Amino acid sequence: MLKLLKNCSVYAPKYAGKKDILIMGERIHAVADDLSAWQAAPEIEVYDINGAAVCPGIVDTHVHITGGGGEQGPVSRTPEIRLSELTLNGVTTVVSPLGTDGISRSLENLLFKCRALEHYGLTCRIVTGNYRYPSPTLTGDVARDIALIGEMIGVKIAISDHRGSNVTWQELARLGTEVRVSSMLSGKKGYVIIHVGSGRDRLKPLFDAVENSELPPDTFLPTHCCRTAELISDAVKFNKMGGTADFTADTVESENGTAAAVYSALQQGADPARITMSSDACGSQPKFDANGNCTGITYTTPETLLCELRRLKEIYGVPFETALAFFTENPARVAGFAGMLVATLGTILPPMLILSAVSLFYHAFAANRYVALALKGMQAGVAAVILDVVCNLGGPILRQRSPLSLAVMAAAFVASFFFNVNVVFIILAAALVGVGQALRRRRRGEAQP
Repeated sequence: MLKLLKNCSVYAPKYAGKKDILIMGERIHAVADDLSAWQAAPEIEVYDINGAAVCPGIVDTHVHITGGGGEQGPVSRTPEIRLSELTLNGVTTVVSPLGTDGISRSLENLLFKCRALEHYGLTCRIVTGNYRYPSPTLTGDVARDIALIGEMIGVKIAISDHRGSNVTWQELARLGTEVRVSSMLSGKKGYVIIHVGSGRDRLKPLFDAVENSELPPDTFLPTHCCRTAELISDAVKFNKMGGTADFTADTVESENGTAAAVYSALQQGADPARITMSSDACGSQPKFDANGNCTGITYTTPETLLCELRRLKEIYGVPFETALAFFTENPARVAGFAGMLVATLGTILPPMLILSAVSLFYHAFAANRYVALALKGMQAGVAAVILDVVCNLGGPILRQRSPLSLAVMAAAFVASFFFNVNVVFIILAAALVGVGQALRRRRRGEAQP
């Protein structure tokens, strides 16, 4: 089934202009200024989007896919999330921890729920542990969980919360070291999700762990950083240290929501590239009195993310590109470089392998008189298609006016046209340049394009 979306305002998350988008089956086949020629294709569905925004799927780094809650007894356990609750709200990637309840909710259940969502097309990752220390695990060891289980990309712990284990900064640093080493060994960008409660210490254990160890700030991701004005200020401090702070989306019914907290952080000088927003969907949102007794409990859905995106833009005037990055680019970067590399390889390797195989038999086929005549007749059409691809791909690069991109383009042409360098080597060299540029930007703390 072919679908053509016309006149889309494409954000990725930076504004890329008005584009047409061609969808083949379940995948985007092409994005270009004008794909009207495809309207002649049989059984194609054409939709005029009329300038509506089209953007990447939301990356929600804090979703309780197996449910959470329980602070008011068994009847207060929140339900498992449904796939439709995510997809209908634009969420295409989730990271899920256990919640308060690590007794009736298990990591085994979390892993199997993750695999079920992956089966239906969602990208899903999980973290070991929960509020407790020592952390509950699948293998008996945090490092082994991360190193040996493909879906496992980190660990969760709680600080400054009466439901946590009151970990010291030394224990927090030790946990960070386990995650860092195991993620390096398994080729992941592992991190520690830190549930931050309303306790008086706020982020002090995290500051002490970073300042008194060799661990970089991006080893940790504190979440729920919007509880109080003082905690927002701590989050800004951590942001300026080079860490990323996560803000939990408020309820749909809230007047200003978490957008007010994020706006406050921006006003205090926080780097927007190191701010993320997550839903905490299907996790409990209890209310406690002064004595720590639970007086009420509710939970949210991923719908809150789109509400916060609108609030940031419409109420606080945050540019749409900046706000969109809180839900897409920034949390994707937190998950690490490996994911991008795998996705890239998954895209380019199949056609490269197929073309390489075809090339082995090309001369045998071409020796046949009738095949040679057919190939001769196809040359004009193939040349036109190649020219169209060059224009569609080269146009955006020229408009970016990036000296490095222009240099790579020129060098690739010279190598192919004048020196007959194999195209596979040219593609690999260009890929290495892109990887080098990404690593350079990562070290400098810049947002990835």
